[in-house]
Amino acid sequence: MLSDDFSEYSPTVRQKLLSVERADHAIRRAQEDLDGAVRRARNEGVTWAQIGHVLGTTRQAAQIRFRSVGADRPFNTTDRF
Repeated sequence: MLSDDFSEYSPTVRQKLLSVERADHAIRRAQEDLDGAVRRARNEGVTWAQIGHVLGTTRQAAQIRFRSVGADRPFNTTDRF
């Protein structure tokens, strides 16, 4: 964590860097939450098309984006629509 070694910076720079660090942490946490939500949705039968729609993207883009979080289920013909 960068905040452990801010002593070399001015107080103003330290404050800005802490803000950046906190924002980055929030984004990482939100991504973990989203990954988990997608994984659970897929495990319960929600289609990639439905997930893509909620995220404002295509089913293909959603599938590619979340493939690495273990959200892939065997192909189902309902995923086409």
